[in-house]
Amino acid sequence: MSIFPSCEVDNDFLEGVENRVLNSENSSRKSFLLADLALADDFTVNSSYGTTALTALIFGRLLMVANAGDCRAVLCRKGEAIDMSEDHRPIYPSKRMRVEELGGFIDNGHLNGVLPVSRALGDWDMKFPKGSSSPLIAEPEFRQHN
Repeated sequence: MSIFPSCEVDNDFLEGVENRVLNSENSSRKSFLLADLALADDFTVNSSYGTTALTALIFGRLLMVANAGDCRAVLCRKGEAIDMSEDHRPIYPSKRMRVEELGGFIDNGHLNGVLPVSRALGDWDMKFPKGSSSPLIAEPEFRQHN
């Protein structure tokens, strides 16, 4: 299924743009994860320090947002507010299920009783050793809008 509405544009062109969008999504995901690892390797940064992150990329008329944490992005289109991100609160059912499946718990709305988010960069004192699955992850969620 195309991410672009049907129109009289060369199909090869649209396929090329769609491939660039997919490559950009993969690059963004990798960038979030590399930034997270860089925080783990930087010994000048306390292992309990962390941050949330959000990026927005524009491809012609397509907006792609990547979010890890509780950052917010809102697109205004013809006077209508369109949420382009969702907070990664561990109390949300889908987040809670992932957290609990990976050995974490929710206490008073906080991941393992400490963090109010289930995705963040850094906070390595809350994550399992590098390469292990952890209730706290740095992988962003993506939303797109034409």
